[in-house]
Amino acid sequence: MWSVVKKIIALSGDKNKYIKASTIAATVYAVFVALPYTAIYVFFQSASNQLTTGTLLICVAILLLSLVGGSIAKTITYRLQEWASNYVAARKRLEIGEHLRRVPMGFFREKTLGEVTAVLTSDITFYENKAADVLDWVVNGLLQSLISCLFLGLFNWKLGIIFTVGFIVAYLLLNKIQIESEKIIPQQKQAEADAISATLEFIRGISVFKLFRMGGHSVKNVKESYCKYSDTSYKLEIKILPWSTILHCCLKITIGMILVLVSFLTIKGKLDMALSVTMIVASLQIFRPLETLTTSIGNVRTMDTTINRIEEISNFPMIDEGCRDITLEKFDIEFNHVSFSYDGKTDVVKDVSFIIPQNTMTAIVGSSGSGKTTLARLIARFWDVQKGSIEIGGVDVRKITCDSLLKNISIVFQNVYLFNDTIAANIRYGKPDATQEEIENAARKACCHEFIMALPDGYSTVVGESGSHLSGGERQRISIARAILKNAPIVLLDEATSSIDPDNEVFIQQAINELVKDKTLIIIAHRLTTIKNANQIIVMDNGEIIEKGTHQVLLSNHGQYSKFWEISQKSSEWKVSS
Repeated sequence: MWSVVKKIIALSGDKNKYIKASTIAATVYAVFVALPYTAIYVFFQSASNQLTTGTLLICVAILLLSLVGGSIAKTITYRLQEWASNYVAARKRLEIGEHLRRVPMGFFREKTLGEVTAVLTSDITFYENKAADVLDWVVNGLLQSLISCLFLGLFNWKLGIIFTVGFIVAYLLLNKIQIESEKIIPQQKQAEADAISATLEFIRGISVFKLFRMGGHSVKNVKESYCKYSDTSYKLEIKILPWSTILHCCLKITIGMILVLVSFLTIKGKLDMALSVTMIVASLQIFRPLETLTTSIGNVRTMDTTINRIEEISNFPMIDEGCRDITLEKFDIEFNHVSFSYDGKTDVVKDVSFIIPQNTMTAIVGSSGSGKTTLARLIARFWDVQKGSIEIGGVDVRKITCDSLLKNISIVFQNVYLFNDTIAANIRYGKPDATQEEIENAARKACCHEFIMALPDGYSTVVGESGSHLSGGERQRISIARAILKNAPIVLLDEATSSIDPDNEVFIQQAINELVKDKTLIIIAHRLTTIKNANQIIVMDNGEIIEKGTHQVLLSNHGQYSKFWEISQKSSEWKVSS
């Protein structure tokens, strides 16, 4: 159990001094809790002879001191613990958000969205709400019972030993409960993350489920995930129930032994009435903090697992750890014998070498799965290469922090993501300090100013989650406006026009032409008509470069590109006949 306390202290960082101070306050509180036993003893000791006003006032003073001092110490203890846990929770959310910005994209292949969401929501919320309680149950509860046992030993060392032995047995059983629950709670937290993933998938795919009449199947998956979560929670309770029962029985047996022994010693005249009453009252109160801790041990163990999950994400290696902020002077791109694998086993890019001169257009084409998109994302350092190097302006991208690298790169993906915010705010992501005039100029260049102004709220229109209130072409043009506003010297276009209707394609092509003026452009496209004017075209197959040259040169080679071109020309003549 103390390991959980150590983890809470470690997670608190520079605020752990408040938790350490709360432990001192908790010790003081435990002393105040034990003081009433003195008042009881003094009162009955005097009552057996002659109770005087002075003695009564002393007892009242001790009780008042215990109540007032205990209340102050308890308030200080809990406020320090609560303040530290709330501060840490708020800070951790921001830290993890910043950390996730700098982890390799491979992190999101290892962790599901449900796992990450569970950490950022339920795990940190649990820490925020329960860290102070866990400290109260473990630190305050154990200190309170232990100090009371030692205090009673001052009155009668033999009875004090019985109290202390009962405390030690209870402590050992609590540790046993913790060990048993440790085997189940990680499974419970994983089941919770899986349930969140299933719920998110159901919400995101509900239109597909309805379209293909798979609603029942999708709901079944959600039900199964929550049933699994319920089963693991039930399994946890069943696992620790016998040990909790044994612990409660041991505490009651200890209390019973004390009551019997006190009665026996009193009858034999070896224990006076004052001490007898004191011990009886103490036996009924002293183990209550341990009983509370017993019923809350599941929360203690959950806190341990929660902190482990938070630290696992917080400590995931950042892709640019140890890198420097470097200002690039040139923007030519060079691949030097680059190989890359997502799983560490099968290379999806194999010994690729080529140069993209500054302010030129390079197109990358190939069949699906040939490695085109991987090349583009390696440039942006979403992943790091395992072999070879990628240099921009003669600098290996692995030496540059993500922020200083990506400020030089604009990316337009096929699947555009817009935030649930206004159109102006979404465009402003390209330049956070942009004026409204700059935003509108970028929108005009991206051919989207007219349709924005036709909306009821213009640039103040909220686009909905993922831009759901806009069409695909409108979302694409807004993403291009965002890239134009950023005005980065390198532009990556990943299938930016592949799924756009012909009317929108005209606008988007005009927007792209505006975007790429005087830029180093890398474009991935299936529509070969959009890239025939490229300075060089790279043809990929199975992770390797099989052809390289201009449109005319590649056609004259009669290789794979020539076949792609022939297919694209034929497909433009396809018609649907009845």
